Amino acid sequence: MFAPLHIATHGEVPSEPDGLPRLLLDDGSITIVELDSVRCTSPFIVLSTCSSGEGRVYIGEGTLSLAHSFLRGGAKAVVQTLWPVDDQATSEILGQMYMYMENRLSADEALAKAKRAFVKNHADDALSNPFYWSGIVFTGSEVRPPERSRWIWWTSGAALLLAAVGYRSFRRSRRPRALPAN
Repeated sequence: MFAPLHIATHGEVPSEPDGLPRLLLDDGSITIVELDSVRCTSPFIVLSTCSSGEGRVYIGEGTLSLAHSFLRGGAKAVVQTLWPVDDQATSEILGQMYMYMENRLSADEALAKAKRAFVKNHADDALSNPFYWSGIVFTGSEVRPPERSRWIWWTSGAALLLAAVGYRSFRRSRRPRALPAN
């Protein structure tokens, strides 16, 4: 089953040189070092957090960010943010992305289409400014929800039909029969 892991919380990238990007939770935080020790079983991660794509840049490795940790942990793709994002805009864009994915668009196509729809819907207000929508980006391989299987409907329909025929045959066999007249 296709089940994205959607994490909506606060993210932080400390300014001190040895500070590690982290997810802030009610009872503490999770750093990229802790995330690196966890195997990710979901192929698609959505980080609805501020600055989940930020971190220290290492030559040959890239940016060590929250998103990078999930990719190293086994995720095929991550939606991440490149700076502190607006909650309303992010929620609207990601909600629209999921709707497009229900129609079998890949995650990257769905995000792009959701961002275009967002800009169109907010053409007359400040939310159309790229600051509100362009920092939400897709990284990784194509992720597409599986095609909905129709076999369950065919199987259920056939079973129902067989049950109806069987029930009718059973009722006929239990009906008293008239004896032939002499």
